[in-house]
Amino acid sequence: QILNCKWDALSLTFAKSLPLAFPPRKRQQTMIKKDGVMLHVGNKLFLGQSDFEEIVNGNHTFIDKTLLIAEFLDETDPTYVALVLRPRRFGKTTNITMLKKFLSIPIHPDNELYRRELFKGTLIETCDIGQDLFEKHFCKHPVISFSLRGFEDCSTFYAMANNLRGLVAKLYKEHSYLINNTMFEADRERFQLIYQENKYPRIGHTLFELSEHLARYHRKKCVVLIDEYDHPMDIAYRHGYYGEARDLFASLMGSLLKDNENLWKAFLVGVSRVAQTGYLSGLHNVEIYSMHAERYADKFGFTHDETSIILEHYELSEKMDAVKCWYDGYEAYNGLHIYNPLSVNKFISTKELDTYWVDTAGGTQTISMLLWHSTENFKNDIISLLDGNSIKGSILPDLYYGTLDGSDSAVLRTLLYYAGYLTKDKSSNMENGDILRIPNKEVKTQWLRWLQGSSFKTVHSLVNKLLAGRLSDFINELKSIIKETLLFHDLPDKQVESNYHLFIVGLLALVRDYGHECKSNREEGYGRFDYRITPTEKAIIFRTAVIMEFKIRKSKNKDDEEFDERDLQKLAMDALQQIDRNQYDTGLSSSSANILVKCGIAFQGKDCYAVGTVFKKEGDKWVMIDTFKNF
Repeated sequence: QILNCKWDALSLTFAKSLPLAFPPRKRQQTMIKKDGVMLHVGNKLFLGQSDFEEIVNGNHTFIDKTLLIAEFLDETDPTYVALVLRPRRFGKTTNITMLKKFLSIPIHPDNELYRRELFKGTLIETCDIGQDLFEKHFCKHPVISFSLRGFEDCSTFYAMANNLRGLVAKLYKEHSYLINNTMFEADRERFQLIYQENKYPRIGHTLFELSEHLARYHRKKCVVLIDEYDHPMDIAYRHGYYGEARDLFASLMGSLLKDNENLWKAFLVGVSRVAQTGYLSGLHNVEIYSMHAERYADKFGFTHDETSIILEHYELSEKMDAVKCWYDGYEAYNGLHIYNPLSVNKFISTKELDTYWVDTAGGTQTISMLLWHSTENFKNDIISLLDGNSIKGSILPDLYYGTLDGSDSAVLRTLLYYAGYLTKDKSSNMENGDILRIPNKEVKTQWLRWLQGSSFKTVHSLVNKLLAGRLSDFINELKSIIKETLLFHDLPDKQVESNYHLFIVGLLALVRDYGHECKSNREEGYGRFDYRITPTEKAIIFRTAVIMEFKIRKSKNKDDEEFDERDLQKLAMDALQQIDRNQYDTGLSSSSANILVKCGIAFQGKDCYAVGTVFKKEGDKWVMIDTFKNF
């Protein structure tokens, strides 16, 4: 049609200034399909890339998640605004960019032929309704798509507002083709001012206006795609301007997403559920999909079958059990198991099981602080979680940053659940309520880092000394760690025994790597011991049993910080005598342990005094071989 038209001089000049359209790039990956799972095999795994187009055109190996498009476009689903919540690095950005490439009307030099090659051979193209979806929706919708990542350096509200203004300007520049003779002069001038960024300070309704321009130009309602919708609120909370940020985003996003006649559908992704009490407050049309929702359950993270097919391709199937232990454990809808995709890909690349997802964590200082300021009951729950048990507790329907407080256990559980540090157990149901546990071995290391603080790298040495029965060396190193760590600064109540108990449990949790198990607050003999370590059949280097009892010197009043050496010494002796008096060593004579350590420790602030005995098994009896006290 263009070739047959009559060109005038202006048209020819304009045509010459246009860049050439992107040529279709032939797909290089081969496809492996098994049990409904499709693996696109390229010459390298994607490890840092999140953009769908870059992954495909970069000849990366990836798991096909394109059926997400069919779920989003499901005509039987009346959802107006879908909010999907998953932990970080679970494929949210890749899915958002995939939706954009499928739905959005290409802007030259992008084009439909180029886009079609991105989806060639994918599950969405080959499924039963694929042809219908492509005919109705492929490259057919005006789309407003943006990410709210990139606010990390916004330590002030002014910086965040400036950053947001730049983001809006970028969106206007992307759609600058809207400026034409059909636009009113006032709208044209305002449009140009907005994309000049610093010329238009009031951005409250700018995204609504952009949707209006797009709908009018294309004669079709818009699709809105937002990545990391909750990230700015986390930054604002950390820097103390949450209220101002919430009001700004409420104006900008509320006008775009609430009762907007120019909006057809919206798809938002993030980590935390702040929909009803954050800046999306007042939106009655949001449907929230957490990991336990049926819709989108298998579209983020790797399922067991997806993990199996990619390990099989890289000839690592024999490592499946180890990978499951380290990176599985997330329970989704109807018992579906979800693996952490980042860590699985990193493992395939390095052939080493390691803390890849945990090592990319940012902003966990807030969680660490809240854990140490939590209630005594919640600290006991943490100890139980580290022992490998589940805990019972509700998950709140919403998370409001203004209520983040360690004294509210429900808020803390909710934050940990949505961030991926807790998961619901399969036993969770309407009758039992929410049953929560730590998902896997990798995530457990983050819990230990929160508790161990700056001593994280020295715990191997500490555990070695304890299991070797070198009680004197163990106590001296423990004292140094307690004095040097910052974890006890600003604790709400330094006289609560659970603070010290939790710290010791975190430090010594590494004994499991030596084939030992540890238990806290369990009945044995004539009472409940504080902490006990016993060897299992997996113990090789050491076979040591340890019993510890903790005491704390409580001041007569909260302002009394006077150090009393004699009181601490007496408390340490009382703790050791309690171990013997209550026979906490019951059953250890018949265990595989050949060394037994009994230790009473008394704490005050950053000081601790200890007394202990070390025994060696001879026959079925324990013979004392060493005693220790650091006073």
